[in-house]
Amino acid sequence: MGVVSQHAPEDIPNVYKQRGTWALDTIRLLLWGNFRGLGIRQYLQFLEPGLYYLQCFGTIALIYATLVTLFFHIHPLISSQAEYWIHLLPFVAALELLLVMLAGEVRRVPAGGCASC
Repeated sequence: MGVVSQHAPEDIPNVYKQRGTWALDTIRLLLWGNFRGLGIRQYLQFLEPGLYYLQCFGTIALIYATLVTLFFHIHPLISSQAEYWIHLLPFVAALELLLVMLAGEVRRVPAGGCASC
């Protein structure tokens, strides 16, 4: 199987069509692909975009749960303020740790300076 040359989309609808095709093909490969011969790091790198695309379902559920809570005053979580913070703080700490790890490779630009200086 070789690489097929493609041209870049020229308008917005075709950009989204191309991205949709990429997402669908990634999910197809995750479900029916043959991963023999891949190392664990290669497999995890391949798995990451597929899980990113599947994250949309959780995001949509979160948006609808928030709307139901705001409009109908039906709260999905009933707890004291202390219990809420006990459950929230580990999530916040894990998210901050992720952002620090992701920014570890980012080159810092001096204030008022340029990146190539």
